[in-house]
Amino acid sequence: MACMALTLQLTNCKKSSSDDESTPTVNQLCDGGGKNVWLPLDSTNHWDYEYTIAGIHQGSPTLTSGSTTTHGAHTYRLVSDDTHMMYFDDYEVREDATTHDIYKYNDNNGQEYLEVPASPTVDQTWALSSGYSRKITSLNASVSTGSCNYTGLLEMIEMDASQVTVQTYYFKKGLGIVKKQSPGGFGNLYVLTGVGLK
Repeated sequence: MACMALTLQLTNCKKSSSDDESTPTVNQLCDGGGKNVWLPLDSTNHWDYEYTIAGIHQGSPTLTSGSTTTHGAHTYRLVSDDTHMMYFDDYEVREDATTHDIYKYNDNNGQEYLEVPASPTVDQTWALSSGYSRKITSLNASVSTGSCNYTGLLEMIEMDASQVTVQTYYFKKGLGIVKKQSPGGFGNLYVLTGVGLK
């Protein structure tokens, strides 16, 4: 009789189908959307930034991934910045289907340039237009913001024709640019504050 009572008690403790564990919520801002690419380019993706100079708030640009454009044999995703605070011109980028490298189209000269390599290596360097170049400086950088502590970031610098650093970028795989900074205390600083990924 005692065994029957114990069995009945254990049966009553089982979860009903309505008590099933819910799927844990993913924090896209800190963790990204799970895609194995440095810049996810699905339509309707958006990235919100805080723009400061010397710690003083300048604005809140939003990058929005939308329509596509075609140049030659390639189709690019148009990423717009309606405020023109972070990117003055539209940002046309594509993911190579084979290598998964990200390329950017330059409207000024009709050429495309590597934006972010899919499998970067430290000290990897490549040319852009007008003597500018980019270089991978870390595969495991860290950035702390008001909302997230990022680790395992890709750190990349952009240099002018005199090899002077003009921008530093921090990318998180599956998320995109989490920080973009010009050198010096009065340099432009953009920090990711919100995101919507498909």
